[in-house]
Amino acid sequence: MEPQYAGSRIEGDNVTLDFVKKMMDDFKNQKCLHKRYAFKVVLQIRDIMRSLPSLVDINVPNEKHFTVCGDVHEDNPYLFNGDFVDRGSFSVEVILTHFAFKCMSPSAIHLSRGNHESKSMNKIYGFEGEVKSKLSYTFVELFGEVFCCLPLAHVINEKVFVVHGGLFSFDGVRLSDIRAIDQFCEPPDKGLMCELLWSDPQPELDLVVQSHEVKDEGYELNMMMGNKGAFVRLEAPDMKPNIVTFSVVPHPDIKPMAYASNFLFLSTNENARKNLQPNNNPTSNMDPVELETLYKIMETLSSDQNWRVSYPNPCQPGSSWPGIECKITGPENHFHVTRLDFGTPPNPTCKNTATFPSEIFKLPHLESIFIFQCFTKSRTRIFLPMNKPLSSQLQQLSLRSNSALIGTIPLQISSLKSLQILTMSQNMLTGKIPVEIFSLSSVLHLDLSYNLLTGSIPFEVGNLRNLVGLDLSYNKLMGRIPLRIGELGILQKLDLSSNLLTGSIPESIEKLHSLAFLALSNNRISGSFPKGLAKLQNLQYFLMDDNPTFVSLPVELGQLKKLQELRLSNSGYTGKIPSIYSELMNLSTLSLQNNRLSGEIPVGFGNLSHIYHLNLSRNFLDGIVPFNSSFLKRLGRNLDLSGNLGLCLSPSAAYGVNVGVDVCGNNKSSSLMKPLKKSEASLVYTKYFIANVALVFLITLHYTLYYG
Repeated sequence: MEPQYAGSRIEGDNVTLDFVKKMMDDFKNQKCLHKRYAFKVVLQIRDIMRSLPSLVDINVPNEKHFTVCGDVHEDNPYLFNGDFVDRGSFSVEVILTHFAFKCMSPSAIHLSRGNHESKSMNKIYGFEGEVKSKLSYTFVELFGEVFCCLPLAHVINEKVFVVHGGLFSFDGVRLSDIRAIDQFCEPPDKGLMCELLWSDPQPELDLVVQSHEVKDEGYELNMMMGNKGAFVRLEAPDMKPNIVTFSVVPHPDIKPMAYASNFLFLSTNENARKNLQPNNNPTSNMDPVELETLYKIMETLSSDQNWRVSYPNPCQPGSSWPGIECKITGPENHFHVTRLDFGTPPNPTCKNTATFPSEIFKLPHLESIFIFQCFTKSRTRIFLPMNKPLSSQLQQLSLRSNSALIGTIPLQISSLKSLQILTMSQNMLTGKIPVEIFSLSSVLHLDLSYNLLTGSIPFEVGNLRNLVGLDLSYNKLMGRIPLRIGELGILQKLDLSSNLLTGSIPESIEKLHSLAFLALSNNRISGSFPKGLAKLQNLQYFLMDDNPTFVSLPVELGQLKKLQELRLSNSGYTGKIPSIYSELMNLSTLSLQNNRLSGEIPVGFGNLSHIYHLNLSRNFLDGIVPFNSSFLKRLGRNLDLSGNLGLCLSPSAAYGVNVGVDVCGNNKSSSLMKPLKKSEASLVYTKYFIANVALVFLITLHYTLYYG
């Protein structure tokens, strides 16, 4: 956090009313919210909205009222009905305010999707440009993801249907059809979802409220043009509408749609667009030096076509150059390249002799470059100019799935001071991670996974205070997890799996209060878990298979109520399964197979309503399986209890299922067996224990021989 930042702050994990009020006051004074807190708000709203269906039912108690607000041109909740963005030049402030209120009080604030909550509209009408200017390109993608989670419509007290667009061009559509829509996508060009966002209203319910059209008085009854604002207050139980209008409010001296695409303005006047000629209008030209640099990059990477001949003006409106984005900036009013994509269609493909184009760092306005499955034939290395400061504005560098990209990560990467997302995964990079990378304080996401990197994780990793995602998995990193990992206060994802890490999980990890994903599988981590593990209250995925842990299962995991996936197999865990694990009601996957667990399966496991994958096989569990036939049939083949010779199924639950366990009370002659007597079980378990010890010895020997 910059010491000079004096704006609103989120103290702890929760968005409070004091924070929202301070943020709104800052917005009125044209001050920006720090990216750290913007991330917190947007990531939290993403988690909230992901859980909602396409059609949300709302119940308003008698004597309470409900307020519906249209386009954005407590006890009594509000519904904001879409088009939060592309409205003037302060869409970022508007959407963050809505999101913050929703985070503060999820049951009192409801949000619907409008037709402007889409990537294509945001690119044209200005929200994308505004986000890039005020936050970063990373937020463009993040907002796009959240918009795909917004519900499409709401039903209030089974009487009032609220939708941004309108009803349908054909009859017979029922509420059940709307509920069945998968809203987690960009709006299609036709169909129910498209019409819910775009169509104009048509008069199953008492009242339909929509917000898409502009109205003179802010509203219109029945077949419902100025542009006042309006909101509708509905009071239970009769839900009769009380419509309140309002006019303009004072606005900062910033021109409307200041961030809208230049393409929009170039196309609004047909005659002006026709008169746009390359030689007499400077906006259609590129700087000659930048244009020549672009051609050199293309000739280094791709032979799809003769780029110089085919695209003399690559950024000109209407150009079909694939994989390029441009914008007009600077006093010269020239087009500048801001994004390039290579590797797979529809983007330019790479020739067999393609090598890394160091010229990309000479494009002064380039913000993002993506190179995917490009360097697959001729070996090449990442090269940056030596001993020469870079003026690059690059924010995102992504090099993925390039099997011929070899060598070390150049320490000159640290000169890219604007870098926010650095992805170099699924390549053949070797050597140590340069310490210099961890001086890039602006980096939000660092992914170096699936390479051949060696050495230890530098303790300087703690310098990346704005880091949201860190993925170093599938390398050959050694040593302990640095204690300074706990300084990454807003980290959401930490993946260190499939390395050669040793020692125990550092106690400092308890400080990662925002952590949602933690993967440490397939390492050499051992010993007890951190005492403060229960403080990771936002943790949803904990993957720690295949480690020589050899301790009891930590009770603290049962306090992580948001856990959806818990994988602790093949790690030598002993003792009983803590009964508190039955309280993990969001759990969908639990893998505890191939350990040394004993005792009975907790009775409460049968109440885990979200579980769809449960593997407790190859342990020393005993007693009667506490699952009824409905639970057993629901999981089917995704339930494995085999290899626990002391377990048996009750006859009432056993019919028609096969989970690797026999029925209690039957004998061996019928291919079913009784639970073993303790004396019999002791002998069998002794043999099974010896087999497990042998397996652990072989695994250890494999690590020693293979990894030295």
